Amino acid sequence: MKHLKILLTILFLAFQVLNFTLSAQNKDSISSEFTPLVLLKDNPIVAALDSLAALKCSEKFCSTTSTKNLNTSKYSPEFVPVFSDSIYNLRIAKLNAKSPFGLVYNEDVKTFIDLYAVKKRYLTSKMMGLADYYFPLFEEYLDKYQLPLELKYLAIVESALNPVAKSSAAAVGLWQFIYSTGKMYDLKVSSYVDERSDPLKETIAACEHFRDLYSIYKDWSLVLAAYNSGPGNVNKAIRKANGDMDFWKIKKFLPRETQSYVPAFIAVNYVMNYATEHNLYPVACKYFSYDTDTVTVKQKLTFEQISEAMNVSLEEITFLNPCYKKGIIPAYDNETYLLTLSKKDIGYFVTNETSLYQFKTKAMLEEEVLLAEKQKEIKKTTLFKNKKTKII
Repeated sequence: MKHLKILLTILFLAFQVLNFTLSAQNKDSISSEFTPLVLLKDNPIVAALDSLAALKCSEKFCSTTSTKNLNTSKYSPEFVPVFSDSIYNLRIAKLNAKSPFGLVYNEDVKTFIDLYAVKKRYLTSKMMGLADYYFPLFEEYLDKYQLPLELKYLAIVESALNPVAKSSAAAVGLWQFIYSTGKMYDLKVSSYVDERSDPLKETIAACEHFRDLYSIYKDWSLVLAAYNSGPGNVNKAIRKANGDMDFWKIKKFLPRETQSYVPAFIAVNYVMNYATEHNLYPVACKYFSYDTDTVTVKQKLTFEQISEAMNVSLEEITFLNPCYKKGIIPAYDNETYLLTLSKKDIGYFVTNETSLYQFKTKAMLEEEVLLAEKQKEIKKTTLFKNKKTKII
């Protein structure tokens, strides 16, 4: 009996060791399949969010009354809510039930929820204010092209809704087109104009690009990955994954930036839908898209001329017209450009258009005075030299 007990004990211990070994192997297998993201300082998503700090278009937080109405949880202003994994999982599952994107919750997604809802929450509030300006435009054209409206959140991942965002890879604008891709979709770039920063034109180009990518992959997560890194990198990753078309299976074969792309997109979906639960409220943008309109500019015109003649701040003109690189609206034969203004200023422009083209700013007048003085000096010097020559 004693020997039997010893034998059973040995067998039990052996089983425990075997079980531990198998568990460790399985854990290693999982960790090699899924390595959590680490957000580095040079991550383009983080950089885009940080760029909002210098963007001067925000006015203030929502009024106390509106914030109070949104704050149904009665949080104190400084409170930063954090929830359990089970809560995040449940909420994202609810969003997924209404979405074609296959939204899931994991450690990568949690990393970006923490970025937007905790670490950079003031910038997220500023971005939410910009969403009030740009989302109506995005939704209009996504609907027109019969695309999922959730794609509007991709612009947050790409540029944090900074209209003049520029990445280290020279991608430009709200939808971050590089030169070659922009050219494919007829976004023109010249010394004065960059249509990759034109909100309307680049949104149309983005919709066409989404449509083309979906015709290739028939999977929205792969469309997002291809939008970020190009179809070539996605196709290469699929080949390395033995033809698997699951983003999470091919993720480790994608460029580092693209690995964080889909998780960030899911996190943005979550944060924008559950902002009040995280005690997040918009920092109001000074401008509203429904309160703007466009006029056609027929002759060369500078932002300074518009600003001084119409008493409109340079800051406003620059924000509403981000595609003009040097603050100059050019004029070419058979080619005109649009100027976006607040509706209250449109009437003045139409009535005084001719005089606006001839208007001289203070800087222009000062330059004319300096030029005239310089010409006088040149003339005096020339006369003096001529007199001296005659005397000799």
